Amino acid sequence: MRASVIAGDFVTVLNQSGGADRRFAQNRRLPICLRESIRLTSRNGLNELVQVSRSGFAEAFSSSLRALVAATGAHRDALPALPAA
Repeated sequence: MRASVIAGDFVTVLNQSGGADRRFAQNRRLPICLRESIRLTSRNGLNELVQVSRSGFAEAFSSSLRALVAATGAHRDALPALPAA
């Protein structure tokens, strides 16, 4: 399993100049992870956007779902949109 891609980090409490506020002992640095989006839509009203942080998962999920739809003979309207970059 591949881990998330870390793009940077940020602190929870900032001082006026934009840096970490050192007055707070518990002022942690939190990671900023890159995300991929999967949009699921249908003519019947389904409109969902799912964001995942695992790199490459959106494309693999979309391909698997397309193969499932093709194997079961489901309507093409059930196919997900391609992952957003």
